[in-house]
Amino acid sequence: MRRVINVAGVLLAFLTAPPAAYGQAGNHWTEQYGNRSMLLSGAVIGSVSDLGLVFYNPGRLGLIEEPAFVLTAKGYQWDDIRLENALGEGVDLKDSGFGGAPTLAAGAFTVPFLEGHRFAYAFLTRRRDDNDFFLRFERSGDLFDQFPGDDYFSGTVELSNSLKEDWIGLTWAPVIGGRWSLGLSTFYYHLTRKSHLALDMRGLIETDEVIVNAQDRTFKLSDHGLIWKAGLAGVFHPVSVGITVTSPRVSILASGRVQYEDLRAGFGTDNDEMPDDLLVNDVQRNLPAVTRSPWAVGAGVGVEWGRAVIHLAGEWYSAVPKYTVAEAEPFEGQSTGEVIEYRIVEELKSVVNGAVGIEWHRGERWSLFGSFATNGSATPAERSSFLELLDEVSTTTVRADFLQGGGGFVVSTSYFDLTLGANYSWASDRLNALLNLPDEGDDPVFGGDNNARFVASRWRFLFGFSFPFGDQLLDRAKGDTGGNGSG
Repeated sequence: MRRVINVAGVLLAFLTAPPAAYGQAGNHWTEQYGNRSMLLSGAVIGSVSDLGLVFYNPGRLGLIEEPAFVLTAKGYQWDDIRLENALGEGVDLKDSGFGGAPTLAAGAFTVPFLEGHRFAYAFLTRRRDDNDFFLRFERSGDLFDQFPGDDYFSGTVELSNSLKEDWIGLTWAPVIGGRWSLGLSTFYYHLTRKSHLALDMRGLIETDEVIVNAQDRTFKLSDHGLIWKAGLAGVFHPVSVGITVTSPRVSILASGRVQYEDLRAGFGTDNDEMPDDLLVNDVQRNLPAVTRSPWAVGAGVGVEWGRAVIHLAGEWYSAVPKYTVAEAEPFEGQSTGEVIEYRIVEELKSVVNGAVGIEWHRGERWSLFGSFATNGSATPAERSSFLELLDEVSTTTVRADFLQGGGGFVVSTSYFDLTLGANYSWASDRLNALLNLPDEGDDPVFGGDNNARFVASRWRFLFGFSFPFGDQLLDRAKGDTGGNGSG
C-alpha cells in the first residue's frame, strides 16, 4: 500500500508544482504599476514620471509639476507552464491560461488649506493568482508487489490555490523647493489566501477487497494591515535620483482556518505491511494568524541623453526568519487517539532585484520604451512543501528566478496619453527532488527523469490611458492652439 501512496504522491507533485510556483509568493517584483513604469519593467525608482510613483517613489510627487490621473484601462496576461520530462524522457505536462492582469488607478490632488503639500491616492492589485486543477487517473494490471494477480486502481487529485492582495494608499509629499523632495505612502492592505488539496484513491485487488485512501488539507487566511513606503527624490538635470525604504507589514486583524483529514479503509489486516484503517478529521476556524514581509531598500537613477532617457534601479529585500503563519490547536485522531499537531510556516531569504530601461522620444508626441528586469525568488531551497502531507508545511512549493523583458510606446495628445505595450517573463528550475519519489524498493515510480524541469512563461499586454485634470487639460489645449499660430 505504500506504493499506492507513492503513486498518488507523484501525480500530486506533477499536478501541483506549477500553480504553487507561479503564484510567486516568494517573488517580490512580479507586478509593475503605472503605464510608463510597466513598459520600463519598474526601473523607475529614481525617475518615475507617472503616478506609479505612489508605489515606486513617493518623493517624486513633490517634483512633478503636472501629475495626471492615471488609469490602466486594460491588462491581459497569458500564462504557460510546463514540466519537461516529468514522466520520463520526452514526456511533458503542460498547463496554460488567459485572463486579466493586475491594474492601478491613481490620482493627484491638493488641499486648499495645506498650501505647499501634494497628495495622491491609489488603488492597486499587489498580487492576484487563482488556480483550480483537477486530475483523474486509473491503472490496471499487476500494480503492487504485495498482491499477486491483477489489480485496479483509480483516483482523483484536486488542487486550488488562491492569492489575492489589494492595496489602497494615500501619498503625501511637501513641496520643499529646490532639487530634493520627500514623500510618504501609507497603504492599507487586504490579503486573502487559500490552499486546498484533496487526494482520493480507490483500489480493487484480485481477492475482491476494496481499499480506500484519502487526504484533505485546506488552509485559509485573511489579513488586514498597514505598510509604509518612504522616498527621497532629487533632480539634477540631466540626472534624477531616488532612494526608497519599505516597511514590513503591520498586521492588524488576521485569522486562519485549517481542515485536516486522513481516511484509510478496507485494508487487509492479515498482512503486517498494511496500515490499519484510519479516520482523522478536524476543522478549526478563527485561528490566530499572521503574515510577515521584509524590509526593502531601493535606489535608482535616470539619465537624459539627447532624445533618450536611461533608467536604472535596484532593490534589496531582507530575509524573513522562519515563522508560523497559522497553527491548529493539537487534537486527537478519532480512530487512534494520537495527538495531531499541524502548522503552516513561511520563510524568506534575502534577495536583490534589478532593472534597466530606455525611453526614446520621437518628437513631442511619440515615445518608445524597452526594458529588462530580474525577479529572483526569496523562497529557500530547503523547505517543507504544502504538498508533502507533513505536520509542518510551508506556504510555497517550487522556487524559480524569473527574468523579464518589456517594451511599447506612448502617444501624447492634448486630452490624454495612450499607452500600448507588452512584457514577457520566463523561468526554469530543476524538479528532480519533487518528482523522484522512490517506492519501498528505492526504485523511482514511473521512471521519473532526473532531468525534469519546471518551465514557466507569461505574456502581459497593456492598453492604458492617462488623463490630465481640469486646469492641466486647458493648459494643454491652449498650448496646442498657440502652436497652430493663433496665439
